[in-house]
Amino acid sequence: MRSARVWAGLLGVEQAVVEGVEFDPVESVVVARVRVRKGVSRRCPYCRRRCPRYDVGVRRRWRALDLGAVRAVVEADAPRVSCP
Repeated sequence: MRSARVWAGLLGVEQAVVEGVEFDPVESVVVARVRVRKGVSRRCPYCRRRCPRYDVGVRRRWRALDLGAVRAVVEADAPRVSCP
């Protein structure tokens, strides 16, 4: 599990859980699959309260800090919540 912490530090996602890291030879990019921690899921980004889920969302990619000459992206689910 130590390697997951190293990848989280390199990619700047210390508050998330790194599920896996792989190299995509087609796009020449390192893809890190992450998810939020269990206690942080389904929280409103503004008031930080737990809210019911609005929809499941889709799997999205965000550009991360490059690893030398290799591009890196973070891939995660992006569900939305319905905050009162």
